[in-house]
Amino acid sequence: MDTPIKIAIADDHDLMRSGLVRLISEGTCEVIIEANGGDELIDKLKKTKVDVVLMDINMPNRDGIATTKWITENKPNLRVIALTALDDDISVIRMLKAGARAYLLKSASQEELMRAIREVHISGYHFSDLVSSKLVKTLSTDEAHAEINAGLSFNDKELEFIKYLCTEMTNKEIADAMSTSPRTTEGWRKMICERLNVRTRVGIVLFAMRNNLS
Repeated sequence: MDTPIKIAIADDHDLMRSGLVRLISEGTCEVIIEANGGDELIDKLKKTKVDVVLMDINMPNRDGIATTKWITENKPNLRVIALTALDDDISVIRMLKAGARAYLLKSASQEELMRAIREVHISGYHFSDLVSSKLVKTLSTDEAHAEINAGLSFNDKELEFIKYLCTEMTNKEIADAMSTSPRTTEGWRKMICERLNVRTRVGIVLFAMRNNLS
C-alpha cells in the first residue's frame, strides 16, 4: 500500500476544517495537522513533518500569504495549495508569488481537490484553467523554457506593462502610472494573453515569474 500523503490544513473555520478532514480521509491522504491561523500552523510545522498544506488566505494572527512566504523561506520542500473563497486576480497573484503551488476555490469538487493534492505532491504544481498546457511545461523543463523564450519578445512598453501586472495595482492604477487609458491597457492585456496563449492576468504573471520578467 502506498504511503499516504501527509496533509496540514490551515483554516479558521472549524466546520470547513472538519469537512476537509472527512473529504480527504476518503482518499490516499492523511491529515496530520489542523490549525486555525498562520502562527498556529507554523508552530506545528516546526514539530511535525507534512507533505502538503491546504492554506486559506484570510486567517487571524498571520494570514495565508504571510504564512506561505514563511514556508517558502523556511521549508522549501513543503508544498502549499491555496484553498480559499477569494477568486480575484490580486489574491491569486499574491499567493503564487508567495510560493503557493496551486490555487483552488472552496467550491472545487472533491475530485479536483484530490487531483490537485496528488499533482502538487508528485510534480510540484497544479493548474486548472489559469494557464495553458504549454505554459505549464515552462515550470519544469529547461527545453520548454528556452522554446517559449525563443518565440516571444516584448518591446519596452509591453515589458513595463507586464511588470505592473505582477503588482497588486488595479487596471486603472496601471493606466494612470503609464499615462494612458484603462481601455488601452485592457487592449494590451488581451494582446499579451493571445500571444502567450493564456486566459487571464494570472497566466501572464506566471509567465513573467518563470521568465524573470516580474
